[in-house]
Amino acid sequence: MPHPDGDRDQVWVIVKRTLTSGTKRYVEYLDDSTLVYDRRMTDSSVVYNNCVATSVFTGLDHLECERVTIQADGRWVGTCVVAQGRVGIATPATKVEIGQPFVSEAITLPPEASIGGQSIQPMRKRWARLFVRAKDSCDLLVRTATGQLECLRNGVTTGPGILDYDAPRMGDFNDARITIRQERPLPATVLMVGGILDIGEAG
Repeated sequence: MPHPDGDRDQVWVIVKRTLTSGTKRYVEYLDDSTLVYDRRMTDSSVVYNNCVATSVFTGLDHLECERVTIQADGRWVGTCVVAQGRVGIATPATKVEIGQPFVSEAITLPPEASIGGQSIQPMRKRWARLFVRAKDSCDLLVRTATGQLECLRNGVTTGPGILDYDAPRMGDFNDARITIRQERPLPATVLMVGGILDIGEAG
C-alpha cells in the first residue's frame, strides 16, 4: 500500500489470530514512521511515548483477556493479562511497547570441515568451546545437541555494541548443531557463531 508519507510503500497484511474471545482476522500493517523504538518486538502491539512516566496503559481492547508481554524503557518487565483494555506495570516508564509475544529461533547446519581429504560428517563431534558474537542484544538463549537452553554469558546479560558471549554446556557427541533463541521482546542480532570443535571416531 502507498505509505502515508507518499514516498514509499507500506506492507499491509490480514492476520488470523486465535484469542481468548475466539478466532478473528485483523488488518495490520508494518509501521516504519511512528515507532517508539527502532523496531517492533511484539505482534499486534501498541506503543506509548509519554513525557511523564506512566504505569497504566489503555487502548488494548483488541487484546482483551490475552497475556501480553511488555517492554518498558528498553527493558523487559514481564507479562500481564489485559483486563478492560488496560494493563499496569510496577515501575512507571515513558517508552512502552505492549503486544503478543513471539519466539525467534535459529538453528545452524551441522559444521563441516575436511580432515585428510575426508568429510567430518560421519564423525562424532562436540563443541569444546563455543561463543556467539552479537550486536546490541539482550538475554539470548543458546544450546548445543539436545541440551538445555541457557543464557549466553560474559559476566553481563545485556550490552550495547558488539560483544562475544561464551556459551555454557557444550553438550555431548550426539549433535553439533547450535540453537539460538530469543523469547523476550528484546533486541537479538547475531553476527557470528564460532568455537573449537572436537572430532571423534566415525559413528
